[in-house]
Amino acid sequence: MERFPEHAEGDLSKLRAAIVNEEQLAELARNMKLGEFLFLGKGEEQTGGREKSSILSDAFEALLGAVYFDRGFLKAFEVVHHHYEPLLKEVSGVEFVKDYKTQLQEESQSRFRSIPRYTLLRTSGPDHQKTFEISLSICGEEKSVGSGSSKKAAEQDAAKQALEKIRKENKS
Repeated sequence: MERFPEHAEGDLSKLRAAIVNEEQLAELARNMKLGEFLFLGKGEEQTGGREKSSILSDAFEALLGAVYFDRGFLKAFEVVHHHYEPLLKEVSGVEFVKDYKTQLQEESQSRFRSIPRYTLLRTSGPDHQKTFEISLSICGEEKSVGSGSSKKAAEQDAAKQALEKIRKENKS
């Protein structure tokens, strides 16, 4: 709220959701090498549990909870502030609040009077480390193919690529 006082409450909620999610929390955990300190069962150890986003994000949240219970709110706030400050400095506001799928849908409806269609092309990899590939088309024309560790991440990747392509074509 202090950094973006001009934003409406709904936009701030979207911003919070964009920076406090499994992937972002896992990335913060990776940056502090938190995975090295986890006690894992044999199965998780063998299947790369130290790098799984779900485990790392849970571990980061648990660490913050431990700081809160041991040292109180102000110390926990300091830890959160320290780890999120670099990310918040990068945030431009509106572009970050609206995810790529939302931005693309608005652009597509405005420009083509059509909404993007997402189609799962394939999944690959073992169950614990799947990769999804999604095709994105507008008005029946394939604009991009995205990939990610979840369908949602693959759709975001496809939307980002399509948005960049459409904006580049518009400048030409």
